[in-house]
Amino acid sequence: IEQLVDKEYVKNPADLFRLSAGILTGLDRMGPKSAQNLVNALEKSKQTTFARFLYALGIREVGEATAANLAAHFGSLEKLFAADIEALKEVPDVGEVVAKHTRNFLDEALNQQ
Repeated sequence: IEQLVDKEYVKNPADLFRLSAGILTGLDRMGPKSAQNLVNALEKSKQTTFARFLYALGIREVGEATAANLAAHFGSLEKLFAADIEALKEVPDVGEVVAKHTRNFLDEALNQQ
């Protein structure tokens, strides 16, 4: 990871998914097979449930259960992004604090890419 950041291939977590085996092979101690395995693992990680994806975002105060409730209630990222604080508070296990943390996370420009 340090090499990727130093060479400015990765500036934020989303950049990891833009890496290619060719870029990775150019790193120290990264051969073609290891590079391809990493690219394959990154591709596989894209295939997940909406609830696990929300949990993996690391939204403050949103644990696995809350992420599952958000996913079940909204059903899509588009609907979640459209939700205001009041709509978020309608979700079981989501109060004022979690709703604000979620809305703040969604409002950050970096998280909208």
